[in-house]
Amino acid sequence: MPAFALSPPHGQLTGHGVDGVYHAGRRVLVRARLRVAGREPVTVQAGMVGAGSTRFMALVQAPAGGGPDPAIVVERSRDADGSERISLRSTLDRVLRLPVELLLGADLAELGTIAAGRPCPEPPAAVHGAGLRWSAPVGWASVTAEPAPDDTLASAGVLRWLLDLGPGEERTIELRVRSSLLPRGGPGHLHPTVGGALAAEGASGGRCFSDARAEADDPRVERLLAAGVADL
Repeated sequence: MPAFALSPPHGQLTGHGVDGVYHAGRRVLVRARLRVAGREPVTVQAGMVGAGSTRFMALVQAPAGGGPDPAIVVERSRDADGSERISLRSTLDRVLRLPVELLLGADLAELGTIAAGRPCPEPPAAVHGAGLRWSAPVGWASVTAEPAPDDTLASAGVLRWLLDLGPGEERTIELRVRSSLLPRGGPGHLHPTVGGALAAEGASGGRCFSDARAEADDPRVERLLAAGVADL
């Protein structure tokens, strides 16, 4: 199964339902919650950009004392493998010091387990280069950021930046999601994955999954599985 991402229209991954980023049928990112100046951006527009990317446009009010009008334009572009580009642009006529916080989490659970509503405990995060990494017996997943965060709190799964934005200036944070997952079908089936890439032996394209079916309370799961198989 290829990499894919599911999220609500606002673009925040909150850890609810089947939302998240999946590599090889496992959820490698269950949470990706952005806060700017202590607030969650208010999404005003969202849509697909090509077959493998979604863009979310949002606004954030000025920090305390800055008035009620939106001061920051936030654009999030998320690829199917979870890689993301977060751009923040100031509309103010003065320099703004902007705290940015990203709450992350991963459970490495199988899609079937998640869709069935069974508990999916999250392994603890560890600092990994310019980001975080989660490890379990089935493998690992990591998120790295550019530029590197100014502060990393592994116990809370939080990356923090303090950005200085001049009038009309834009700053960008890029995230990369990678994983290495053990095969679920035994030898001769699936190899470990890195960055969402998946290799298969003994089958061609999606034919080995042509009889796959999904049952869940969320109707998106069945449509998602069908689309994933068609893409193989």
